[in-house]
Amino acid sequence: MKFDASYSLKVKIITTAVIILFMGLGIMQISPAIRVDAFLALSLSTLFLVILVVTYGLSVTNYEINSYELVICRPFKNKIIPKENITSAERIYKRDLKWTFRVFGSGGLFGIYGNFFNKKFGTMNWFVTREDKLILIKTNKGKKYVVSPDEPERFLDTLRPAN
Repeated sequence: MKFDASYSLKVKIITTAVIILFMGLGIMQISPAIRVDAFLALSLSTLFLVILVVTYGLSVTNYEINSYELVICRPFKNKIIPKENITSAERIYKRDLKWTFRVFGSGGLFGIYGNFFNKKFGTMNWFVTREDKLILIKTNKGKKYVVSPDEPERFLDTLRPAN
């Protein structure tokens, strides 16, 4: 079963702002009014493009649950969590995530994903597109994943029979 992962307003604003910023900086580099070294201009444009491609490639497009696994669908490489490894899945809320720190990842450009730490939950891998529909998934390997399907209750109902 497929579950959509739509962007929150925050993610849409951050993504749009960064793309506009990168485009503006790129245009400024080729403007005859601003003299920029050709190597520097090419290097910065390449860096901007790499950042956009990598962050988009690691972003979540949707989630799929089948008989055997939860698939976190991403343009570059899907993350697969076998259902037999899942020990629990529960809704969590923004108030549960006070003092959560991003160790490595994206904080809004094409989503919120990467490694995060929180005193209450410890280390977590986030695959999130919005912060108002969060689900914490724990595995028997000690891993914790946070996802944000558009329909969290239906997602949990579909995932739970394997528990």
